[in-house]
Amino acid sequence: MIQKIIPIPLSVRSNYKGYSDLLEIFDCYVENEGGYQEIIIDFCDNICFEANMLPIIGAYVEYGTRNYRILSRYYNESTSKIHQLFLRNNFIKSCFGGSYKPLPNENAISFQVFHPDEVKKFAMYLEAQLMRYFREMQKAAKRRLIAYMQGLFENAREHGECEKIYTCGQYFPSMRKMD
Repeated sequence: MIQKIIPIPLSVRSNYKGYSDLLEIFDCYVENEGGYQEIIIDFCDNICFEANMLPIIGAYVEYGTRNYRILSRYYNESTSKIHQLFLRNNFIKSCFGGSYKPLPNENAISFQVFHPDEVKKFAMYLEAQLMRYFREMQKAAKRRLIAYMQGLFENAREHGECEKIYTCGQYFPSMRKMD
């Protein structure tokens, strides 16, 4: 079996470097010139991974599976904070068949995959996953925020001609920030 190990960098953030790093290291899924049958995604050295970047990995894993029958595996220490986040936000279960263990007062926004025709399901996801953090927000502002997010979904659907739409994120209560 031809195997490749992809070590995830120490830090992956939602910035130009973070996107560039992921696109470069996961390029092996696109052409599969190495004829890989198995790819291990190794998070052991990673100490910071912004959860809203996980849809990039999810899309590559699914692409490799569908187009080249690549078996993708996830590897990390079970005690790491990153691993615990990925368990709680549904990423490991969705992409690698692991478990899903949300906490009652969770700040992780669930990793989900939508088909373009699942507009209502996406709206329910927004309400359940995002709006719980904005209880104090005025109703008009909430409607605008939901409309904005639905607009992004529609753009992916219509202009991006996406087969699937991947979502994930995290809320940082101390910073009052959402990614």
